[in-house]
Amino acid sequence: MEKEFSKNLISRVPIALLMAAVIILALAYGNSLLIKIFILAITILAALELLNFIGRSVFNILFLASALIGILFLQENIKVLLAIFGFYLWTGIMILMAFRQLPKLKIFMPYMMIIFLSIFLSSGILIISSQSLPINGNLLLFVVILNTALIDIGAYLFGNLFGKNKIFPLISPNKTAEGLIGGSLLSIIFISSMFVLNFIPHLVFLAILASIPLTFVGDLFESYLKRVSDVKDSSSLLLSHGGFLDRIDSHLPAFTTVAGILFLSL
Repeated sequence: MEKEFSKNLISRVPIALLMAAVIILALAYGNSLLIKIFILAITILAALELLNFIGRSVFNILFLASALIGILFLQENIKVLLAIFGFYLWTGIMILMAFRQLPKLKIFMPYMMIIFLSIFLSSGILIISSQSLPINGNLLLFVVILNTALIDIGAYLFGNLFGKNKIFPLISPNKTAEGLIGGSLLSIIFISSMFVLNFIPHLVFLAILASIPLTFVGDLFESYLKRVSDVKDSSSLLLSHGGFLDRIDSHLPAFTTVAGILFLSL
C-alpha cells in the first residue's frame, strides 16, 4: 500500500507542478482575453472527454455545443443569474448526496454535467470581466484555483495516509472522512492566511470558505458519473492525473459557488 502510494505520488507531482505553473503564468501575465480563451479551451477539452463516456449521439453533441457556444454570447446580468442558479443547484446536489439520494438522478447526470460545465465557463468569464467584484478578477481566480487544488492535495494525502472511514462507498470507494477533513483543513489554513495578510477581503474569504464542501461534491459527482458509465478516468491526456474533466471536477462548483455568493451579496 505504501509503495503504491509513493509511486502514485512521484508520478503525479511533476504533472501537477507543470499544470500549476501554466495556470499561474496565464493569470499573472495574460490579459483578460487570453485568460477567457484559456478557460474556454479547458472547458472544451473537458466537454470532449465527457462525450467519451456519455456517448457521441447527435443530441448530446448538439446539446453540448449549443450550451457552450450560447454562454459566449450572454450578457453579464444573465451570467450572474446563471452563477447564482449554479450555486443553488450544487447545493441541492450536496443535500441529495447527504441523504444518499444521488442515484435517483442517474439518468439526468450526463446532461447536468453539461450544464455544470457551461456554468463553470460562464462563471470564469464573469469573474474575469466584471467590474463589480471587490477584488481583481485574476487574483480571485488564482486564489480559487489554488485553494481547490490544495483541497484535492490534502484529501489525497490524508486519505491515503490516514483514511479508514469511507463516506460514500457506493459513489467513490476511495473517498474517506479523513481525506475530507485533511483537504478542508489545508484549505482553511490557506484562505485564512490570505485574509489575514489582506490579499482577499472579508466577503471573498466567506465565499471561498462556503465553497469548500461543494468542491468535494463536484469530485463525487464526476466520480459517480464515471462509475455508472463504467469508466475509470475521463481520458489519459494528463497521464496519472487522468483527463481534464478529472482535474476540473472540483473547480466546477468552486468557480460557480464563489461567483454566485459574491453577486448575491453585492
